[in-house]
Amino acid sequence: MSYYFTMVIILFFLTLMALADEDRTTWDKSLIRDRNICYLDGKRLVVAVKGLNHTYDSNEMGFGEYAFYSTSDEDEETPVFKLLPLKKDGFDIYRFFYANNSICSKQLAYRLNSRIFALLFLKDNNPSHNKLVIQLFDIKTMKPKDPIDTTYMSNTTISVPGGFAFKSLTDRDDHENSYIKINNVKYNYCSQDFSPWIYFTINGFKTSGTLSYQNFKWKHLFKDKRDFHKFTGWDDRTKIFNTPFLYHATNHETRKECVLFTSSRRKLTDKENWKCAQLM
Repeated sequence: MSYYFTMVIILFFLTLMALADEDRTTWDKSLIRDRNICYLDGKRLVVAVKGLNHTYDSNEMGFGEYAFYSTSDEDEETPVFKLLPLKKDGFDIYRFFYANNSICSKQLAYRLNSRIFALLFLKDNNPSHNKLVIQLFDIKTMKPKDPIDTTYMSNTTISVPGGFAFKSLTDRDDHENSYIKINNVKYNYCSQDFSPWIYFTINGFKTSGTLSYQNFKWKHLFKDKRDFHKFTGWDDRTKIFNTPFLYHATNHETRKECVLFTSSRRKLTDKENWKCAQLM
């Protein structure tokens, strides 16, 4: 029994040494793309993004194949960097979700509770919007947990109790621009992107009907949040907008503008239920 236990311990440490060697090799062969320092509850965390190519496209500024972290003291001559579990192979590249905040110098980070905080990255999704990646950390140990590799595309976040909320962007190339009659008056209309806002907390993701209303570009067309939710088919039980496809119409002679929400992209008729008001 003692022999078996000893062998398990030896294998465990050999595995740790092999992983450390792999991290060092990857660190040494890659080039720095950006670096960021975070402080939380008296603890220090350095995060670096590194890439393999000596040259890269201007659209890839700050992007790299690898992300590393270090909890070494500031005065250590040779800090130890370890790979974050975002990826170790494939073609994905990442960068910081840039912003100044109270935790990190360049990168968005949010405390979820007393034990966990979230560090935000963006994964390249060219030619569309970049995808959100959430790297969770244990605050006490400053060690990474499993990352959350989302399909959400975003470029904006705000702090909310217990986490953060972000604007979710859509990925499509079927923008439609044409004319239509609304109450027998000719309008120019265009399909638009509707961007719901989504909460992220320790309990996961949840679409916010309130933030989606408060940040809607044409909020002034609605009497209040209830009116907006009714028009967009908001289901407060499932937290889903049942008519998420948006159109916007204008008539500059009458100085009016209108919006329309539908359950799918389809050919519009002159009998649609538009919500209209004077141009702001």
